[in-house]
Amino acid sequence: MQSIATKHAPDVRLPLVHILSGALAAVLGGLCLLAWAPGLLAQPLGDFHTLAVTHLFTLGWLAMTLTGASYQLVPVVLEVRLPSERLARAGYPVLAAGIAAMVAGFWTVRPLLLIAGATAVAAALSVYAVHITLTVLRSRAHRMYRLFFLGATAYLVVVLALGVTMAANLRWGWVHIDLLPAHVVAAALGWLTLLAMGVTYKLVPMFALSHGHGEGQGTVVFGLTAGGALLLFAGALDGWPPAALAAAGLVPLGAVVLFLRDQWIFFRTRYKPRLDVGLRLSALAFVYLGLVAALAWLSLAGLVRLGHGVLVILALIGWLGCLMGGQTYKIVPFLVWYHRYAGRAGREKVPLLREMYDERLAGFGMWALAAAAALLALGAATGLPDLERLGALSWLVGYGILGTNLVQVLRA
Repeated sequence: MQSIATKHAPDVRLPLVHILSGALAAVLGGLCLLAWAPGLLAQPLGDFHTLAVTHLFTLGWLAMTLTGASYQLVPVVLEVRLPSERLARAGYPVLAAGIAAMVAGFWTVRPLLLIAGATAVAAALSVYAVHITLTVLRSRAHRMYRLFFLGATAYLVVVLALGVTMAANLRWGWVHIDLLPAHVVAAALGWLTLLAMGVTYKLVPMFALSHGHGEGQGTVVFGLTAGGALLLFAGALDGWPPAALAAAGLVPLGAVVLFLRDQWIFFRTRYKPRLDVGLRLSALAFVYLGLVAALAWLSLAGLVRLGHGVLVILALIGWLGCLMGGQTYKIVPFLVWYHRYAGRAGREKVPLLREMYDERLAGFGMWALAAAAALLALGAATGLPDLERLGALSWLVGYGILGTNLVQVLRA
């Protein structure tokens, strides 16, 4: 199967509305960073304004984008249709409204609004989790993909439970331990990274035309990533000492090494000589993944002193930001082309995928996205506001160009 659109795929509008909404949230997040980056990045992760912008990125951009991409890709990869497209479509407005309420609740420090938003988000993403779980359980596709999707979904449920609990705790104060570190570990390593890795194992060989290499060490990578996330999650809840956290951190670090080795093999053995902007952004994402994994372990071991904000920026903006940007350039043009032109190909002249957007402008945006994480992280580490503003501007330019190209794709 060498296509992201088959008879198992849902109506094209389901993934597109999520992905396009995610791109809009990324632009809004960039505007927030441009306006308030120096103040926000100087605050601890528990600051309410920082949490508002963080959730605009993690939920508004990443969760929206990954939900849409999953609704398209999981049925195709697992060769099983979603249980109910109608229910999946109904989850979108609930998710969008919940994210808006959560961000507003954090920004204005209104616990009841935050609780209402967190409940709506949990309800919508629970619908998503049920869809993915049932799709996995009904599939007989390669075990590696099923493990990645099911493991990521399990961690998502943990993230939602902790999120709703922390939101309620702001109002009633009945939890007396800090759940935020465990929430971050479950979200960043357990949910987002597992899902991103599983999707990448399918898309990079497909788009790079790298055949004959199977899935590499994918099953081992899953086990190490999921197990390492569980160890660090337990350590965050129980307050393990630095030595124990560093030992636990070796497990996901090994997973990242094996994952990057597999991706290197896929790129090195590709039949596609020229890397388009989507694949180049994915390659830059892998560089950031290696960097954040190494720095995170050195920080756990106490060998370097980095603020949590630096690692969050490198993980969200660098690793996941470049990866999501790259895959958006691959997925959206194909979905629009397939929906509009697949039935006319061979009978009349239809545009090529690369002709549906400005590839030269996309290349400029690629470097803007890649530079954004480095500039924001350096600004957060050094406390230099000019670097932080430049990083925010770079992100806004990169995702602004991506948004402009997506509009061009929709009009093609």
